[in-house]
Amino acid sequence: MKQKALVTAIEDENIFVVPLIKSECSTCTAGCDKRGSAFAVENIRKLNIKIGDTVNLGTASLWQGIRGLISLFFPILCAILGYFLSPLTARLFGKTNSEGTKALSVLFFLFISAFIVLLLTRKTKSSTKSIILSVD
Repeated sequence: MKQKALVTAIEDENIFVVPLIKSECSTCTAGCDKRGSAFAVENIRKLNIKIGDTVNLGTASLWQGIRGLISLFFPILCAILGYFLSPLTARLFGKTNSEGTKALSVLFFLFISAFIVLLLTRKTKSSTKSIILSVD
């Protein structure tokens, strides 16, 4: 994720920015709702930043990679778990443990885990702040 933002305030170690929709937004004084509200970012590269600068934001590569691996492998592991739990789920629904029951159990666990990943990625905010990659 890379995004341009305008630095609006600097308080001690906290740098507050507003996202830019277009390049014209940096000189606009109308304060429209499209710009959004200010949020804090980190300056881990210790760049020389002042109010009014346009900066490029991103996320920490390690954290982004870990989240990607979890969202990829969690549904796969749940599908494997569904295969091994298929005798239990077949007994629960009063069916025999056939190949069709195993396939349905795998698909059920896969869809449920994918739905959980979808909910978590859409409804929760990232626990890490965006970082400033560069100054324009």
